[in-house]
Amino acid sequence: MIEVRLAKNESEKQIVINNMRGVAPSLDSMFWGFWKSNKCFGGVSLSGSKLNEYAIGFNVKPSMELGLAIYLATCEALKVNSRLIGRIQIKNVASRKGARQLGFRRIYVDGDTEVMELANIPTKMHKRWSKYV
Repeated sequence: MIEVRLAKNESEKQIVINNMRGVAPSLDSMFWGFWKSNKCFGGVSLSGSKLNEYAIGFNVKPSMELGLAIYLATCEALKVNSRLIGRIQIKNVASRKGARQLGFRRIYVDGDTEVMELANIPTKMHKRWSKYV
């Protein structure tokens, strides 16, 4: 069973950070870890002055479990801030595709980074993932 939970102390935050491959969030961020059998395999963070800068990182291959964890964490993050901002390298086609499927839309391109925003998760994503919750 997949569990997405808020990191409540510094040691939990550090565990989540260590499992967010390719992401370097600051410790003053909010973190939700992806857990299975008491083992963390990734997480998401909200940072910035408005807690709207959204980052996803994981240390497993893409799978249904990872998709469900990202969906659940994104729902939790949207409860904190109704507008999330993500930055993705333009060359990272898989992450850009995943972000679009989750409902992120391009705001602008800044050099080699695409800046995207999510205001709500599309109904089709809720239909897809809610049956697994």
